[in-house]
Amino acid sequence: SCFVGGDGKILKASHRIGEVFLYDELEGSDIFVLTGFTMEELRHSAECDEPLVFRTSNKTFKLAVAMDDSSKGEESGVIMYFTDISEFEEMQERYKKEQACYAIVNVDNYDELVASTGEENQAAVMTEIDRCIRNWGAKVEASVTRYKSHMYMVIFENSYFQQQERSKFPILDEVREIETEGDFPITLSIGI
Repeated sequence: SCFVGGDGKILKASHRIGEVFLYDELEGSDIFVLTGFTMEELRHSAECDEPLVFRTSNKTFKLAVAMDDSSKGEESGVIMYFTDISEFEEMQERYKKEQACYAIVNVDNYDELVASTGEENQAAVMTEIDRCIRNWGAKVEASVTRYKSHMYMVIFENSYFQQQERSKFPILDEVREIETEGDFPITLSIGI
């Protein structure tokens, strides 16, 4: 914790402030330069009882601010309490990345594909579609289950979903390149 005057200068700091800032002798230092927060933001945080988040290069802190009742007006300072929430933030980020995404993959034009493909080539085309979907599943470390002739359940981590979303699901183009006897490409619908 530290006590900051109305001018933004640190008047007093606890011995543990070194866990927040890597500088020695912080008394007299400008809190605005150290944190990037303005006095208005600090006072608003204190008045509304809304903690701020302060990040250093390798740590994250929840910053609780309280008004100094000993002086009033523009001269009044604030007391700042830093709580290290780095592990919590990392756990929260890991949780988001590892959340399971369930995808239903449907071969859109399956009936037309079967009808337009000769019996001797049907198995080869269906095997190629299956291979393509399972290879995609392997790339995103997914569990792939075929539960109908034209539908799959694919389960993978959210981090892979974000990656696939950015690259616009390359599986869609890969399946479209499979050669068939029909005069239309194979398309997939993917519901996440």
